[in-house]
Amino acid sequence: MKRQACHAIAIAAAADGTPPAVVHLLPAGVFGGRDGRGPWTLSDPAGVIAASMADAPAGLPIDFDHAIDYAAPAGRPAPAAGWITKLEARETGLWGAVEWTERGAAAIKAKEYRFLSPVFDYAVESGAVLRLHRAGLTNNPNLRLTALAAQERGDPMDRETFLRLVALFGLPATADAAAVVAHAQTLVERDKAATATLAALATAASLPATAPAAELVTAIQAKATPDPAKFVPIAQHQAVATQLAELQKTVTEEKATAAVEKAIQAGKLVPAMKEWGLELYRKDPKAFDAYVEKAPVVVQAGAQHSDKGGGTTTTTGTLTAEEQAVCAQLGLKPEAFAKAKAEQKEAA
Repeated sequence: MKRQACHAIAIAAAADGTPPAVVHLLPAGVFGGRDGRGPWTLSDPAGVIAASMADAPAGLPIDFDHAIDYAAPAGRPAPAAGWITKLEARETGLWGAVEWTERGAAAIKAKEYRFLSPVFDYAVESGAVLRLHRAGLTNNPNLRLTALAAQERGDPMDRETFLRLVALFGLPATADAAAVVAHAQTLVERDKAATATLAALATAASLPATAPAAELVTAIQAKATPDPAKFVPIAQHQAVATQLAELQKTVTEEKATAAVEKAIQAGKLVPAMKEWGLELYRKDPKAFDAYVEKAPVVVQAGAQHSDKGGGTTTTTGTLTAEEQAVCAQLGLKPEAFAKAKAEQKEAA
């Protein structure tokens, strides 16, 4: 960021009033205005000379009372008092060779003007002089720094305001204009994000997107506090869960018993397989149903025989219920098993 300024320097005219052929335009090193503004720094005289003369084939103008900056924009005359044809860097600062106009030379000789005020660009963030534009004959040396309106490029920020922004943003003192702009942009984006978040929270709380923050906080706190009337104590919840589990276990057991009894009555299971059938049903009812559906009838309904304990067991031919179960498990035909059993008995 840069800005124009002017700085008054006395004109060293000859004893007879002849205007000087070379004038002092900018002091060397760090300098400032008598009104307290600045400081500025002539740290790169060669760069300033190159930038100043690049677009000035006829030289840099010297006018009267900064008429180029004040009178010309209003349509009033702004005649030249002289032309700076060459710039030179010396130990004392920046000097310029001048070709005075007749009117300019006469004004200096008549002591109508005693000071020269150069107009220059400087970097706001560092105060470094960037370019010399022109100079003006003036009699107001106390105003060593004056903001100019010529070639208006907006209302640029002065260095004092810039440094205040740097401090306000908590940036290092060496921060430049780009850093200040970047930080300001970050703050703007952060504000937009915060606004969007608050709007989303307000919508979630069934409030208008523009609801005040205090109202939003109250609504969120109300939603975060549970209503005792809508909840039950944890002990009661656990008791109900236990009762439900027991009920489910009882229902499953009843279904298992009914399914196994039905399979036994259909001849798909022998009584000796009852516990096995119950256990399978408890673990996987679908697997039990699939087994019963594919299992052959190993016991004819109503066919019974007495077991060694005095009870009755179902038989098919000469096979006991246990032998029929073995046939079912191994996929053997009961008739073939009975025949083999008889042959074995005869051989014995």
